[in-house]
Amino acid sequence: MKKGIVFLSAVGLVAASCNPKVYNTSTEARQLEMPTAGYGKPLTAELKVSPLRKKSTFIMTAQEYMRLGNVTQVRNRALSLASEEWKCDVVVAPTVNIRSVNEGEAEWSQHVAEFQKESSMTEYGYIIDVKGFAGEYANWSTLQDADLKWLKLEKGIQDVIVK
Repeated sequence: MKKGIVFLSAVGLVAASCNPKVYNTSTEARQLEMPTAGYGKPLTAELKVSPLRKKSTFIMTAQEYMRLGNVTQVRNRALSLASEEWKCDVVVAPTVNIRSVNEGEAEWSQHVAEFQKESSMTEYGYIIDVKGFAGEYANWSTLQDADLKWLKLEKGIQDVIVK
């Protein structure tokens, strides 16, 4: 027994006396070149908005909803689907209503049948209503001096007149 304790003590002392070597390297570089960038003239366009308010309804399974991650992404996806369906560039003044429903509810079954999805895909899902006005960009042009007045007005910048 004493021999075992002495042996273990000796092994402990040898192990404690071994210092592992640690190497650390640090490198720093400075940028000596001037950065370069390309610039283009800004574009402006008119937004033509339809006077009729449109409405579309989409369904989304729970798996699709979770894959998108958060409500903002679900809203953006619904607006994208609406702009595709309405054949427009942008949805102006959108209202997006997202509600969850169970598969057994009549509203869910009705929408699943309308969109020809199998109701066995999930136990529940989401019905998303999008309302808004279809907008299309027209008359694209590069920025003119007259446009600068609008941009300054929007930003709250006033011209200083020096006489």
